[in-house]
Amino acid sequence: MSEITSGKATAIVFRCVDLANVLPGSSPRGRLGFDVRVTTGTLSVGQRVKVLGSGSQEEIEIIGIEVLGDRHDPHVVRVHCTKPQAVVVRTGSIEGWTMVEA
Repeated sequence: MSEITSGKATAIVFRCVDLANVLPGSSPRGRLGFDVRVTTGTLSVGQRVKVLGSGSQEEIEIIGIEVLGDRHDPHVVRVHCTKPQAVVVRTGSIEGWTMVEA
């Protein structure tokens, strides 16, 4: 199980990717990857978090964590989750989004 430790989990979301485009041939359909910078707390697989941005929010479950390999900033990871139903998130670089422990 992957875990990133850095109190209560808070992360800044700076990119969103459709995992079906990044990992073709596997089973990521209907899943997004949020590239985040963990600012406080711990994110782990199975944890429920709220994604907040553009005046809306939705609670989702983390189903995977991918270390992106930025040795200059080890708190940058990709959080895998199912696509939120109530929140519309565009793929690519995004600003003003956060992820907090539910």
